[in-house]
Parts: sequence; C-alpha cells; structure tokens
Amino acid sequence: MGFLPSVATIASWDKVGRAVEHKRGAHFVNAGKVLLVDPEGLAGADEINAAQGATGPTEEARWDEHTFAHGIRYLQAHRPRFLHISLNDSDEYGHLGDLPAYLESLRTYDRNMIALVDALESMGTYGQRTTLIVTTDHGRGSADRWKSHGANPESAAIWMYARGPHTLQAGIRKDGGEFTHLDLRPTIERLLGLCPLDGASGTPMEDLLGFTSKDAWRCIPQ
Repeated sequence: MGFLPSVATIASWDKVGRAVEHKRGAHFVNAGKVLLVDPEGLAGADEINAAQGATGPTEEARWDEHTFAHGIRYLQAHRPRFLHISLNDSDEYGHLGDLPAYLESLRTYDRNMIALVDALESMGTYGQRTTLIVTTDHGRGSADRWKSHGANPESAAIWMYARGPHTLQAGIRKDGGEFTHLDLRPTIERLLGLCPLDGASGTPMEDLLGFTSKDAWRCIPQ
C-alpha cells in the first residue's frame, strides 16, 4: 500500500513508529532520526532534515524541535485528516536530571500547541475538520524521584492534547475518568468514524469524545 498523506504520525522516539500501524505502510509514519521524505516531494522537508542531521538525545530519538517542525510543515503542506505528533524531550531531560531544561521543554510544548492551534485556525473549514493528537510517553516521579518513572505511580500521569470536529471544547481537563495509552486506539477510531474492534485493548475516552455509549455515534465496522 502507498502512503496515505491524509493520516500521519510524526514522532521523536523511533519505537513509536512500530506501535502506530499494524501493517507497515498503512499510513504516513516518520519516527526517530529517520529523515522525512515528503510523499509528494513538496519543498520544506529537506531544510528540516538538514537541521536535524544525526543529532538527538539518544540513538533512538531526535530532538522535539525537528519533530514539531516536520509535523507543522506536514500539516500545512498536506492538510491530513488526522495527524499524531509524539514528543520526547521532557523524558530525556528528566533522565539527565536537568531541571531547568526539563521545565523549558514543558514551556516549549505549550508554545507548540499554540502554534498548532493558530495554524489550524488559519486554515478555515479544513482546520475545523482536522483531528490532531499530541502525546508523550509518560509522566515523571514526584519529589526526589522526578528523574525516573517506571514503578513510580506518579509517572502514570500523562498529558495529551486533542483537537478535532468531534472533541469536546472543554479546555484543560484534570479530573474525570482515568485512561491509559491503551485507550488511544479506540478513541482515535471513534474520532475517525470507525467502530473500535471487538476484543481490542482499551476503551474510548468518553471525557474527550462526549459520549458514554458504544452506540452513541454511527460508526463504520472494520
């Protein structure tokens, strides 16, 4: 199957690329330090690739500034129906114990979200129809354990940004139901009008979608 530019994932950590599609090539994926080859050969990707080079915090990850640059360029160039951006810098700075850089990475995420929202709002009807999800891998431990995660229960607190025609306009949500990364797949399926597969892990995030019943929306069986 060829690339489907209307569905895309762009990630800082290479292992995310292995998790987002069951069949290789089912949608556009660029993850880790792999240079992004534009599926239609449009200008802009080469400049970001040159800036990215082989740099990154580890062999498995590139810096988020390049992931975000690729993501917003892809959004503007190809206007996908669904775009998933996965970020990583805060984890790397946490492991290094570099608190100033860790906090700055979080502030950068805030600025990135504003830039993405501004880009979508400048795109008129398309921007209103597009579904965008931004994730990271996990939270951090608390107090003296902020440098690590794993068994630390506080590291289970993970932020996510979601925007689209079928998401609630609820601002920042800190309470409500508890969800995990396993719930991303069925949530995305419902956002795109697909019925979640029976027996698959996870459940749709009702607080995000605004429904509590499997039959609340019509959906296309897979």
